[in-house]
Amino acid sequence: MAAPGTWRLAGCRDHWSKYEPGRHVAPTANRHDAVAAIELPIREAELLAGRPPAELAPRDVDGSLKPLAIIVTDNGGPFRSFRIEGCRGTRPEPRHVRTRVRTPGQNGSRERGFGAADPLVPNFPEPENLPTA
Repeated sequence: MAAPGTWRLAGCRDHWSKYEPGRHVAPTANRHDAVAAIELPIREAELLAGRPPAELAPRDVDGSLKPLAIIVTDNGGPFRSFRIEGCRGTRPEPRHVRTRVRTPGQNGSRERGFGAADPLVPNFPEPENLPTA
């Protein structure tokens, strides 16, 4: 059984196909979780494509990689970290765009994806409601 407390889900969703790769689940919400949440779907894309996304990404006339994907996140602290931008040094194919501060509803597709997954997430009882032996 999962430990009690707040568990945070971080997921990505392909806007066009609505495909949802695996989700990062953690009891924290820090920059390490944000990096893991972005790396997880990229690794899954590598597995599905059979090669690194950098090989599939288009190139400009100078031979530099153009963004293959755009990762849209909220403007929360973990996503403002320099570690997220540091990800781009090792993975140039995604481009990172943050939504503006105090603009609810800009991640509507993402929020609908989480809403659709609600029935799939186990609803564990709070510790005080667990049966005693």
